[in-house]
Amino acid sequence: MVNALDWAVEQSLSNELITILDSMSLELWADPMGNKERSSLRGTDGRSYKDYPDEIIFEILNEPNKELTPELWNQFHSEALL
Repeated sequence: MVNALDWAVEQSLSNELITILDSMSLELWADPMGNKERSSLRGTDGRSYKDYPDEIIFEILNEPNKELTPELWNQFHSEALL
């Protein structure tokens, strides 16, 4: 069975669109350290789409907000890129 994200990615690519995958999480904004691992694209989504074409773009995090300060946002980005 195809999940909703896989379906959306396939539809986007079949229509020759650039596809941006991001993780917007209210939980991450409220408690960045407590929700860092489960709110990141570095888990299964990243591995699932690693062999897809370059038309898929991963936005590791977006919109630092509330408790997700710019400093934490930069730290999380650095860690995710390793």
